[in-house]
Amino acid sequence: MFIKLKHLRKLEENTSSQYALIGDLVFSARELQTASGKIDFVQLGCPHCTLNQIAQVAALLEYKKLHKDVTFWVCTSATAKTLADRIGYTKTIEKARGQLVIDTCIDEPCWIAYKQKIGMTDSPKCACYRRYKDVIVGRLKDCVDAAVRGEWK
Repeated sequence: MFIKLKHLRKLEENTSSQYALIGDLVFSARELQTASGKIDFVQLGCPHCTLNQIAQVAALLEYKKLHKDVTFWVCTSATAKTLADRIGYTKTIEKARGQLVIDTCIDEPCWIAYKQKIGMTDSPKCACYRRYKDVIVGRLKDCVDAAVRGEWK
């Protein structure tokens, strides 16, 4: 999980307790949660999803459809996308109405269309640098499940 530098400094000062790290991580995760309920889109892969993560997404989406009001983006490298194409993961994700996008990042201007939307991501980094209105951070499986339902519960 993304840890702010100030939290690492706290740990250096308080090395007698490993609980400081857990508390700081919980605080950081709560800071990044700015929404709940209905979502407009899911964005995974900040940093880029690995082939293994793409395989997990494909397995979670097999025989399912994403909610009609949710767009679903998996950001990855060109190499991982090429391998996902060959293995069949891309086809499974696209059949569910998801998209793999290569070699981009959340801080790129192409995401400006989502600036008034509510997004969900598995990446605290993505949540921190988001180009959209509000965000929910969850595990990869939670993000996929929410995209199918159309909301985070």
